[in-house]
Amino acid sequence: MEFAGSVLGESWILYTNCRQVKLGRAVDMTCFLCGREQEDHQHLFFRCGISRLCVELVQRWLGRPVGEEFSWSVIRRLRGRSMLEKLVLYAAFSGLVHHIWMTRNVCRVYFYIRSPTCIVNDLKLELRVRVGSLQAKLSRRDMEWLRSVELV
Repeated sequence: MEFAGSVLGESWILYTNCRQVKLGRAVDMTCFLCGREQEDHQHLFFRCGISRLCVELVQRWLGRPVGEEFSWSVIRRLRGRSMLEKLVLYAAFSGLVHHIWMTRNVCRVYFYIRSPTCIVNDLKLELRVRVGSLQAKLSRRDMEWLRSVELV
């Protein structure tokens, strides 16, 4: 099962090192973040040591899965949870993918790797900003949950 098609959807094709080699470009296939394995979708998103630490931090923060097995079906199984909680979880997943990709690109160009804690802190800040515009429209239960995960 390929990560890009299974979790991100068929339209998500990111030009990892392995993908560039398949397209005929002469590049080193080693992951920019860990420098140990070939950088493909499966590795970069959630098997690389750096991204795996990011996933663990987000899971501890939200108390929900956001890793490789994440999907809308996981969200649907969260019975008794509000739509806001489900949307925040999905936003955390998609934001984490974005931040890992951006961290990879910064490392590729500037040879600088941000720590998993910094990556997740940026994700938290981004989610706080997104949720901040909704506060006036939220139920008391949603506000309590947002406080419990430190998003307000």
